[in-house]
Amino acid sequence: ITVANKPYEAIPQDVSEEVSWPTSSVRLLDMETYAVIDSYALPNHERAHSITTTHLIAQTTNVIIVGTAIQRAHGEEPTEGRMLTFSVNT
Repeated sequence: ITVANKPYEAIPQDVSEEVSWPTSSVRLLDMETYAVIDSYALPNHERAHSITTTHLIAQTTNVIIVGTAIQRAHGEEPTEGRMLTFSVNT
């Protein structure tokens, strides 16, 4: 997977550090064996919430688009996130 945008570096300062957060990542799996082909780790407090694929005709490539949300505290609705675009080279 090639990430087509810059990593999100500005995690909000008011994110609760005393809460234990699980890590999150985006993984590309082999469709027959389910083996992990590649992965992209998301920063702490960021979670993938939606995913879609598309083909860019002008660039003749397949892309995966992932929508994320940054969780500030448990139970609080996320108000920030990113759209990540991954180029899939087959």
